[in-house]
Amino acid sequence: MPPAISLSEQPCLQICAAAQWVHVPHRDRFWHAVVPELEQPQSGDGRIARTITAAFLTYRQPNTPVPS
Repeated sequence: MPPAISLSEQPCLQICAAAQWVHVPHRDRFWHAVVPELEQPQSGDGRIARTITAAFLTYRQPNTPVPS
């Protein structure tokens, strides 16, 4: 089992909100795209948000609108 990652509340909520719109068969891939960025010690909230957005756009369900 990989080590636990400490996150502030905001990035955790962003990841969970994006993950719920990812097609179920692709959720593991979504998490595997996001987690390496979270493991970086210099990751700031903006960088994490960009990573979440990129993974979301790649793995979201078809016809899911992109949140503004």
